[in-house]
Amino acid sequence: MEKQMAEAGAGTVTLNDNGRHAVAEISTSFERLIDEVNPYCYSGSHWDRAKRRIEEACLLAIRSASLDPANQEDALEAGRAEARKQAAAALEKSAAEAEADDGA
Repeated sequence: MEKQMAEAGAGTVTLNDNGRHAVAEISTSFERLIDEVNPYCYSGSHWDRAKRRIEEACLLAIRSASLDPANQEDALEAGRAEARKQAAAALEKSAAEAEADDGA
């Protein structure tokens, strides 16, 4: 359900560790709710609609948690982290190419 909810999101927010933990807890809680209620329901259109509503509520809760600034990674820091990651990858590629040239 967590993947489904993330794909349905309307925009991109980078979550910090606390935000990722909150999203995982919310998703797990709603999955548990579905599992606990399901045995009491007759399979059919009413249960399908009830389950869909629970999934929609999960989506709204995840969006709410994602919009909390305390759960968001600082955009500037996120950009710096991405730039560091790209620089490290470029360095590794360059080192591998230099090693290949030395071996040739």
